[in-house]
Amino acid sequence: MPRLFGYAFNPLSVYFCHRRDGSLMAVRHEVNNTFGERHSYLLPVGHQGGEHQGGDVIQQSCPKCFYVSPFMDMAMTYHFRVVPPAARVAVAIETRDSDGPMLHAVFAGNRRELTDAALLRAFLVHPLLTVKVVAGIHWEALKLWRKGMRLRPRPLPPADLVTAVSPGDATGRGTDWDSTTP
Repeated sequence: MPRLFGYAFNPLSVYFCHRRDGSLMAVRHEVNNTFGERHSYLLPVGHQGGEHQGGDVIQQSCPKCFYVSPFMDMAMTYHFRVVPPAARVAVAIETRDSDGPMLHAVFAGNRRELTDAALLRAFLVHPLLTVKVVAGIHWEALKLWRKGMRLRPRPLPPADLVTAVSPGDATGRGTDWDSTTP
């Protein structure tokens, strides 16, 4: 989401990392929490942990290592399904614990030309969108708390700003990328 009046909050930003030949090498999922903390998961494409499944859909998984919600445990796994940007882009995230799916979120969008007129139109159609997102997150948290959901303790953020999954390593703990790969 764009910065409005000096304020921005993006729960998730997705970056597509390409090799010099233009092929997609990795996807970086940058997660922000409402405590002002940020962590990224850098996942390879075309290897275990980041399989490119038929068509344009990329499937990736990694263990959760960054605190996002006071209502969700840390012992979880993220499963991403991504359609890289072209005329359309889509990102679906399923969060699972040992009992199964806990949360499913989806974003889908169409490519639009980035012009001053388009930005003004988006601002007029969706005024203060960033503020609405943060307010919505806190509103939903209040409803969960009122229903009796217990709060999970907030651990320190990971020492590294990025969890890099090595090609062939589906655990999310490896960081030894092949330095010869551009």
